[in-house]
Amino acid sequence: MSIDSYSFCPCGSGKKIKFCCCSDLATELGKIVRMFEGDQRQACLTEVDKLIAAGKDRAAFLSVKSRLEIELGENEKARKTAERFAEKYPDNPLAFCQIALLQAMEDAENDGVAALQQSLQICNGKVPSDLLGTLEAVVTRLLVEDKPIAARAHLMLLMAFAKDEDQPMVSAMLNDLLSSPQVPVFLRASFPLPERPESAPWLDQAEKILGSTPIGIWAASADELEGLINRFPKEPWLWAQLASLRSWLGQNTEASKAFRQLASLKHVSLDMAVEAEVVAQLLDDSQSDTVSILNVRCEIPDVEALMEFLLSDKCAVQLNIDQSGSEDEPPPKAAFDLLDKPMVKSVVDLKLDDVPSVLGGILVYGKQTDREARAELSYYSSGDSEEGESWIKQYFEDRLGAEQSKETKEVSVESSVFLRSARPRFPMDGPADDIENLRKRYFTQKTLEVWPQTPFRVLEGNTPAEATKNPALRRSLLATLMRLEFSREVHVHGVNLDGLRAKLGLPRPEPIDPWKNDLNTLPAWKLQHLDTVKLSDEQLEQALRRSSLYVEARSLQLLAKESLARESMRPNFPEPILYGLLARSASFSGEALEYIDLAKKAAVELGDSPAVFMIAELQHLMQRHEVNKFMEVLNELRLRYLDQPGIAEQLQQTLSRLGVQFGPPDQPAGSDQPVPETVPPESESTGIWTPDSDKSTSEGDEPGLWLPGND
Repeated sequence: MSIDSYSFCPCGSGKKIKFCCCSDLATELGKIVRMFEGDQRQACLTEVDKLIAAGKDRAAFLSVKSRLEIELGENEKARKTAERFAEKYPDNPLAFCQIALLQAMEDAENDGVAALQQSLQICNGKVPSDLLGTLEAVVTRLLVEDKPIAARAHLMLLMAFAKDEDQPMVSAMLNDLLSSPQVPVFLRASFPLPERPESAPWLDQAEKILGSTPIGIWAASADELEGLINRFPKEPWLWAQLASLRSWLGQNTEASKAFRQLASLKHVSLDMAVEAEVVAQLLDDSQSDTVSILNVRCEIPDVEALMEFLLSDKCAVQLNIDQSGSEDEPPPKAAFDLLDKPMVKSVVDLKLDDVPSVLGGILVYGKQTDREARAELSYYSSGDSEEGESWIKQYFEDRLGAEQSKETKEVSVESSVFLRSARPRFPMDGPADDIENLRKRYFTQKTLEVWPQTPFRVLEGNTPAEATKNPALRRSLLATLMRLEFSREVHVHGVNLDGLRAKLGLPRPEPIDPWKNDLNTLPAWKLQHLDTVKLSDEQLEQALRRSSLYVEARSLQLLAKESLARESMRPNFPEPILYGLLARSASFSGEALEYIDLAKKAAVELGDSPAVFMIAELQHLMQRHEVNKFMEVLNELRLRYLDQPGIAEQLQQTLSRLGVQFGPPDQPAGSDQPVPETVPPESESTGIWTPDSDKSTSEGDEPGLWLPGND
């Protein structure tokens, strides 16, 4: 690449060299650029250092120096260079862009958002290409720090600025986040805005403040908006905008306060107040409930005696472990779950009270070259560590030696009681449907009998049963119940909360009339309450696509069944796709397999391949331990469908996730390739294709520039 005085300067100003900081150093700059593009990184850095040492510390040279140091892995040097760059050129967006990148990569205290905001504010919509890489790094950091709202906002911004060739990558990242079952739907979908007033003394100023939010200027806008709210503190629309901005910035504590303030306002409907409280609870770690995990490391006087005890004790269940170990640490000799009552192998005639719970676990390490045999124990408790220590001493008696270390950790958990006091260990012997029915009965009992009597911090230490008698806690109670309703346990175990609502004297949600509500602004979590009979085909398609986008199981079940009943929906939603959606959102594997079977038959009748549904079938067969059927489906896939586009890759990914070795396609799977006994997490995607599943959003949900309520 040739460079002259009319080339753009690499300093990030957007100006040509002739009119920029390096107008008198075009020759030197050209040499540096040629070395950089020739992959002569170290030589290029040496040349840049010479120029800077000679007093020519122009923005372009500092920018190139910091970038080179980052690429060469010299991040501490890069940080100092970027800080010098920002100090000397405080109006240069690349300086803060590079600071943000370094913070997102390795700064424990800063996630890069604040520095990125400084860069975006300086850019004012004219974004240099280097900033896109920083945006991606910040998204990754936000996801790691469990800030999905902020990650989503930055992904939408990245999509708005990204080049055409980068759109598929950004789209895939966004789709993964929007459809993730590990993230509550309240943090994946946009929060609905209160009705915008037609006229208000503050409206023009508010819209002026928010005018720069589409180009990513959020921090300055939030600060200005806060000043406006100080003058008009009772306006729901303003508080909703502020809450959204703070959450986009990853300022979860401030966002939680804003959502709670919104919920407390007089003119906010109860539905919106409860939903705002749900989001506030999810963002506010200080009010999360916790469990205590006691970790103890002890010497083992006699490994064989301890192993003999554990293998013979009915309250200890041996686990399969990875025997590969690591360079620094060999694998344990054995691992066990420790139960509160004897393990029952068969589901036949099993009473709910006989289902054991996991109290903790133990890893047994044999003697090594440089250390004696040891045991590493863990004990879960909602109480204090003394309870765990007492139990360990009583259970193991004198089979453990001197204590080497002890640590108690408090771990935040969801509001669902299942993660706090119930870690059941169900039997694996017996018909899969009977086992699933046992799980349903168990968790239903926990919902009806234990959950109402469990104290929660968000209820000021009260139980739900007690909170029903306190009007001041009604909103928090309804929000806590809504979180339970959308918890993984309630869905995958098919628990119906109507009995719980009746027991607590709380109302059931009313059906939503689609002709009296705008589906464009209806929150994703409310789609399950639509009166489907009143939906037009256009409305039904819109609602079903949104449910598919968020993989919202409850609404998918409702809307896919309604779509099956309408022949008019076939052009856009053929039967195989609808059955696939029903399988993906089913609570039980048996139910999912029934829908998958219907999907396969419908696909064949249409002359299409059933392979994608067969791949989804494998996970459920594994979960049900139906080994023969698993092998039958796997062999048919390998022999008949492996040459179809994308099928080999999808099959490889699924088998890898399930822990099954993938042999040559011309070699049928047999007894030499056993199905592992581990059961995959029930929340994992089945991989069933849905309309526009290769895109981040479906029609009617174009990604664009994300503002509150536009999903």
